[in-house]
Amino acid sequence: MTVSQRILDAWDNNAQAWAKTIRENALASRRLVTDAAIVEQLLSEPDWSSLLDVGCGEGWLIRALKSERPDAHFTGFDGCAALIDTARADDRDGDYRHLTYQQIHRDRFSGPFDRIVCNFSLFEDESVVELLQRLRDCLTPQNGRLAIQTLYSDAPKSEWEADSWAGLPDSFREPHPWFKRCEADWFELFTRMGLEMASVHYPAYPDSDRIASVIFVLKTGDRHPQ
Repeated sequence: MTVSQRILDAWDNNAQAWAKTIRENALASRRLVTDAAIVEQLLSEPDWSSLLDVGCGEGWLIRALKSERPDAHFTGFDGCAALIDTARADDRDGDYRHLTYQQIHRDRFSGPFDRIVCNFSLFEDESVVELLQRLRDCLTPQNGRLAIQTLYSDAPKSEWEADSWAGLPDSFREPHPWFKRCEADWFELFTRMGLEMASVHYPAYPDSDRIASVIFVLKTGDRHPQ
């Protein structure tokens, strides 16, 4: 079984537990820091009218943004059918699609997006390289931006971690592995993909200086990916 399939199977098996956790706002890191950080970052720039949420899950981020940008067009996709069903039930007018990362191509959408966001949705190694190239092609030329929020790592090298559900309630089972990429490797990857850093942010817990995540905001560069 491939890593991609193990990840999809794990999310399928834990979709109900995940949706319940998000609905109850039960994750301290999200409640205190990371949810607001990605919403505020995306809303801080006024010059966009379309957004693609990559790995949108049960759709919380699109719903949060819609309340502030009701005239914008939002599309979300996820490889977990159960989470997409939940997103559609909670936002009946929304555009939510059941697609794996391998199925993404610009021809699947009606046009390029001003903003693309990956909010804690990049779990693999080489497949992320392929996905970023596809997403780069889905960005609006010149003004398009790709925002990635992920766990911050100051480790000297990237490595696989075994337990994707660490710190979550006991109702979660069968964790999947995930690739914890160090910051230097993220920067190298972006350069290789022809993406330039527009800004980088380090959301921290309000009662300390402890970094909770990193948000990379990227734009397309002049050169083509190698």
